[in-house]
Amino acid sequence: MKLRFSGLILAVAFVAVVLASGVLAPTSARADVSIYDIQTGVYPEATVVQCDSVVVTGSGMFGYFVQEPKLRSVALPPEHFNTRKFSGIWVYTGTDHSMHKGDIVSIRGQYKEYYLSSEIDIPAAGVDGHQILMSHVATLPTAVSVNISAVNDVGADAEAYEGVLIDVDASTTNLVSYPEYPGLSSKMYWTIGVVGTADSLSVYHENSKPGDDFSYGAPDAGTSFTHLRGILQYTRDRYRLAPRSCEEDFGAPCKPRLAGAYATGSGTMNVQFDTNVDPVTAAVTTNYTLTSSAQVYAAQRDPVLLNTVHLIVDAITPGAAEVVNVHGVYSTGGLMMDGYQSMAFRAGITPIYNIQFVANPAVKDSSLLVGNVVTVEGRVAAVEGNYYYLQEGSGGWKGLYCRVAKTGPLLVGDRVQCSGEVTEYFGMTELVFKPGIDNYRNLGTDPGAVVVNIRTPAALHYRDPVGLTYKSAESLEGCLVQLLNATFRDSIPGTPGPYFTEWLLASTPATADTAMLDMTGMTLAGGSYDACPGNRANLTGILFYAYDKYRIYPRTGRGGDIVELYAVDGCPTTGVDPVSRSAALDLRQNRPNPFGLETSIGFALPAASQVRLEVIDVSGRLVKVLAAGPLGSGEHIYQWNGITAAGQHAAAGTYFYRLRCDGRETSRRMVLLP
Repeated sequence: MKLRFSGLILAVAFVAVVLASGVLAPTSARADVSIYDIQTGVYPEATVVQCDSVVVTGSGMFGYFVQEPKLRSVALPPEHFNTRKFSGIWVYTGTDHSMHKGDIVSIRGQYKEYYLSSEIDIPAAGVDGHQILMSHVATLPTAVSVNISAVNDVGADAEAYEGVLIDVDASTTNLVSYPEYPGLSSKMYWTIGVVGTADSLSVYHENSKPGDDFSYGAPDAGTSFTHLRGILQYTRDRYRLAPRSCEEDFGAPCKPRLAGAYATGSGTMNVQFDTNVDPVTAAVTTNYTLTSSAQVYAAQRDPVLLNTVHLIVDAITPGAAEVVNVHGVYSTGGLMMDGYQSMAFRAGITPIYNIQFVANPAVKDSSLLVGNVVTVEGRVAAVEGNYYYLQEGSGGWKGLYCRVAKTGPLLVGDRVQCSGEVTEYFGMTELVFKPGIDNYRNLGTDPGAVVVNIRTPAALHYRDPVGLTYKSAESLEGCLVQLLNATFRDSIPGTPGPYFTEWLLASTPATADTAMLDMTGMTLAGGSYDACPGNRANLTGILFYAYDKYRIYPRTGRGGDIVELYAVDGCPTTGVDPVSRSAALDLRQNRPNPFGLETSIGFALPAASQVRLEVIDVSGRLVKVLAAGPLGSGEHIYQWNGITAAGQHAAAGTYFYRLRCDGRETSRRMVLLP
């Protein structure tokens, strides 16, 4: 939160202007900057900054805290070398990630003040902006010992320690807890205070998302602490301490809470707690019962993951509904869990078919297992960043998009087991990470090949013939498919090429469009296939459903997933690799997408250019010009808040943003929510 130069009123006024305009003017990226300089206002908001070799001090579900292992700044006052003021900051990722405490990382993102809380926003920069340089090797910065009175809402040093690992009142013997909201213990906050004084500090815990840092059961009111350590953050208009776990930051023991349960095989499952558990009570089989009446034969705490217990049970029908009830387990601190606690999941390895199959897509096309925790196995058909597509054999209903982040290298053809929650994202069935369920395993190269489902374009309508009443391609959603002898058509009659990176495909030049090729996904993100209408090719890719249409997402370009069979005479782009042609004009997917209040659009220019960035609707009408004129080389980021050029709120729906640069252009889709 920046209050250092003009005070709170000016800071709030600045934020209000920014939110009203919807645009933060971007500046060129600043390389290898110090967190101190970001936090003390050296760089204006919206600057794209890069911080190298910083240490992860705490990791949450949607981001993580980093701190400089050694303070550095040209303007750094000597006393700050000891106090470590202004040395930490929150990094927002917007989704789950693979960063852990002790990682040394390099970060590239946009500096923002999010409701007056300082952060480096990676999605806003439009790049994959973080990289682990070394894993789990760094010694964390020593927690700074401070008094509660110095860092609470009226504390003089609260702003300076925002994002910094601190230890509050370590020397006192009168530190005690009490609820932030008396009688409402399920709230996300509780309070620590010094008995006999007015000194108190709000403490953060996420009661509904166990399984990561900043997640534990709030202590009973009246619990005495010898100390309390954590990272100071500014959230919901207050300064709050965020301890990372009971074991490392509490000067008092915690009660274990059941965080998650999931199958790992036909007769095995894991139970996870939000704190480390005692191995003796964790091994008592009668502490676990299953509602299916399946017998629990053995229980053993994992020797490394001290919050995880492995159970051997009767084999249950794969995919059958199951609930585990747990009681009587103690934490390593000697406290017993409260009462009986339960978690629901699907037993065994749930077939992907069970997740995807629906009897009549015209009536219901969402998974029957939405909201269920499942464990799946399959061959990797495609890799997309940290995520991947799994497939079981050939035929319909056997492909699934998995957003349970991979760890380590992953190749097409590897066999993966993962657990998560089944969701529907705008009609696309997905398996997503669920806190408290940490199960991703690369089982190695599968001896069988990934099956390609061969179809003709006529068999895969990219849109329904009449409204949304008929979904001929639903059964192959998420599967690897190949279209034989597909003819490229203009997406818009009379245009020379694809419409917003999408080609329509047909069985013959004379037939109506029946399938669609989209070059915005997978390896060719942001590119377009440089062909001519009338060219024919065999096309391989993942069948993806988005924006009410089915699309083929190829994984590689010409000579890989796109094998040309025929090119029309005079086609000027024949033989040119589409990746090399499109790489120079780098327009990123907007973040977030879909969006409600505001989204960020990023792009990179290889050289100084005349640029025009505009938003248009699905009919091609201009909605808003975000940038027009000369821009220098490097990273550029603009925001759109859904306001049209006329100052009106744009209607909810699909829009396109188009980047024109020195005679070239490229475009992407985005969705504005109501």
